Amino acid sequence: MARISYIDIAKGILISFLVFHHLVWVAQMVVEGPNDFLEHMWSLQMDVFVGYFMQAFFVIAGFCSNFDSPWKDFLWRQVKTLLIPNFIFTIFFHLYHGEFVGSLYDIVQGGGWFWFLTALFLAKIVYYFVRRLIANEYVIFGLFVLASFVGTCLNDHELLYNYWWHRHLFTLLLFLPLGNWLRRHLHDSRIWIFGIAYVAGIAICHFLQIKVPYLTAYFFVTKYTWALHVLIAVSGSVIFLKLCSLLRGSAVFEHIGQNTLIIYFVNLDVLYPLIENFQDVYVKNTTEGSLLATFAIWTSAMVAGVMFAWVVNRRYLRFMVGK
Repeated sequence: MARISYIDIAKGILISFLVFHHLVWVAQMVVEGPNDFLEHMWSLQMDVFVGYFMQAFFVIAGFCSNFDSPWKDFLWRQVKTLLIPNFIFTIFFHLYHGEFVGSLYDIVQGGGWFWFLTALFLAKIVYYFVRRLIANEYVIFGLFVLASFVGTCLNDHELLYNYWWHRHLFTLLLFLPLGNWLRRHLHDSRIWIFGIAYVAGIAICHFLQIKVPYLTAYFFVTKYTWALHVLIAVSGSVIFLKLCSLLRGSAVFEHIGQNTLIIYFVNLDVLYPLIENFQDVYVKNTTEGSLLATFAIWTSAMVAGVMFAWVVNRRYLRFMVGK
């Protein structure tokens, strides 16, 4: 499938959201004492993007993937672009932290350190073969909605260790057929109803005084908040892509979107030392200082990720990211 400008822009914005989310999360752990600015940013991101931003990546995968290719070609492409980069950078991650044995443990038991790629790899395989058995996309979506609830219940009761991130796999499956459906319907005028649904979902959370349910490497969805999570994640993903489809030209975010994988791999290891260097600024707990520190850290992390991507995209290293 040829590159679509607004899809790259969407990916660029989403990975920027991811880095910001990690920044605020890590800073709150590292900084000794309260910081009002970080607390406000944590609350703000919940309403703006945390309820759907990882799911939106799955929607984009469903939007862009060719699920009609021969199964051997499809399987090899997923191994090449998702599994191999995951394994390579899992090993690099553990070597960087001086624990090579941990990388083998992560690969065998967890399918790699980078949960998102493991869950996406398995989800795409499952969706591919389910489509071979069931022709009706709406039936598939219904089955995957049920699977999402099962994944949430598995996490609630912890009956089995989360091998190869299977709880995430079940919970996120439904966003692949959603992306495939959205390819045909993104430009329908009625799609704006999803924006109303998203606002309603966030409003319900505030009315009931509960945290917006979300799913990252950690599971902040329970069987009691699952329906609300599906509402927010589905509607948020759809309306986000709809808004991105209206954008016309953003060279910066488009370039970032073409290098999301590398930024995803390295962002945490870049953020930790940067945040530690700005710790004294955060401890002072001033809005101006915290804002400038956050902007400097976020910008530096994004630039470092793009620069590292430039290195990895050289001719003899491109295999590391499935190219």
